[in-house]
Amino acid sequence: HPRMQVLYKYMPTNKKKQVLSKAVKIYEEALKIAPKNSKIEYSYSLVLIKMKRYQAALTHAKKSYQLGNPPAALRNKLLKLGVWK
Repeated sequence: HPRMQVLYKYMPTNKKKQVLSKAVKIYEEALKIAPKNSKIEYSYSLVLIKMKRYQAALTHAKKSYQLGNPPAALRNKLLKLGVWK
């Protein structure tokens, strides 16, 4: 959501870390419920990239692409970071 992106952008760093840590827990729970959901894998990968957990992001990104047809933006982001080979 665009408004959330703006709020996140101006959030203090320590608060960002809290928000991202909570998001990780939510995505992990979501994947337990729906382990073959491409959209969850995709979104989780984006959160992991924000946390600079690139190898974990790569793992979930690749699973997302195996399960469905997500936008190329995620792969492009990981290519730019030098993670996707």
